[in-house]
Amino acid sequence: MMTIYRGETKSWRLTVTLDGVAQSLAGCTLHARVKRQLEDDATVMAKVSTDPAEIQILTQSGATLGQALLHSVPVDTQDLDPGTYLLDVWLIDAGGAQVVLLPPHPLGVRRTVTELP
Repeated sequence: MMTIYRGETKSWRLTVTLDGVAQSLAGCTLHARVKRQLEDDATVMAKVSTDPAEIQILTQSGATLGQALLHSVPVDTQDLDPGTYLLDVWLIDAGGAQVVLLPPHPLGVRRTVTELP
């Protein structure tokens, strides 16, 4: 389970591979969504790689081939109730194909002792 504390700034590194080989994300768009429950219509967090402050596709060569950073800033989680949410990540390639990179995966939102403004 991935975990974040309410109001925390955090980044997760995503690596896209096929049969263990890193795949270029050049020309791709990544989408990440968080919901309380799979059946919910509304998302509580949405990120897209067209805004590098949300999802940053790294330089697509060498050690960072196939990699992106999924960013969370305090406003994303500060008002969420503690508990387990679901996160998924999709890729849309240059040709328009839609691929699930991370099927619904548990995301734990935890409370802290200190609640910063």
